Amino acid sequence: MSFRGARGKSGFGGPTSAEFNFDAQLMYEVGTQMGLPKSRIRAGLEYQYWRNKFGNPPTVPGSLARTPMVRVEAHF
Repeated sequence: MSFRGARGKSGFGGPTSAEFNFDAQLMYEVGTQMGLPKSRIRAGLEYQYWRNKFGNPPTVPGSLARTPMVRVEAHF
C-alpha cells in the first residue's frame, strides 16, 4: 500500500492529485505438489486498487483502477 501527495503540475496543465495504491496477493505454493523444491511455483489471486493513477485527477479517464488478477509466479 502506498500514498503519494500532489507533486506539482500534471501533463494536462493542472495540478496533480494525491494518489493511493493498494495491491494485495493471496498465493498458494503449488510447486511442491508437482515434485519441485519449495518456493519454485506459486499461484493465486491479486487485487489492485489505484486511485488518481500517476497523479491524474479523478476527471481524467483511467485515473481509477480496480483490477482483479490471477497470478502465477515461477522462481528459478
